[in-house]
Amino acid sequence: MLLLAIFLPPVYFLVSKRWGAALATFLFLVASAYLCFTILLAPLLPLLWFLAAFWAYWDLRVTVRHEHSTATTSSGRSRQPDSL
Repeated sequence: MLLLAIFLPPVYFLVSKRWGAALATFLFLVASAYLCFTILLAPLLPLLWFLAAFWAYWDLRVTVRHEHSTATTSSGRSRQPDSL
């Protein structure tokens, strides 16, 4: 999922069933492709791709963190500090 979030953010959001985020990142990538074909604005292409990839990565990180915290809480285990 991490590679999918980095290289194809709209597909990551479609798999996660987040339609609004998929549409927004798709529009970022379409805009970056358009900017790629206009030579003057080509330097903005990496910025738009980075924004789309960062958004997908951030969502993946939050989701994994939430799943981990729920799994830890539901199993009845909590972190105990090491005692000397």
